[in-house]
Amino acid sequence: MSAMNPSKDLDKVIVFARAGHIPEDAERWAEGAYRTTEGILETMSAMRKNGVPAPTFAQREALANICAAARRWIKAAKEKAARASETDAAE
Repeated sequence: MSAMNPSKDLDKVIVFARAGHIPEDAERWAEGAYRTTEGILETMSAMRKNGVPAPTFAQREALANICAAARRWIKAAKEKAARASETDAAE
């Protein structure tokens, strides 16, 4: 997913958290990060409409950081699921 719009990665974090693959805190974090992402994207859109160059360095960095954190949660969820599958196969 694009670091300029981490919404789909955040959706995945929420799905994995609701399925119990990662802590509930991940869902709460993703929901907050989603609101932050929407705010940044709306601000960028307004800036462009007003002829202001967007995104700024800070906006790019914020979105990239959200994306990177979401991907770490997704990786953790996939690793946990893989370990569970290995355990089930061994039984």
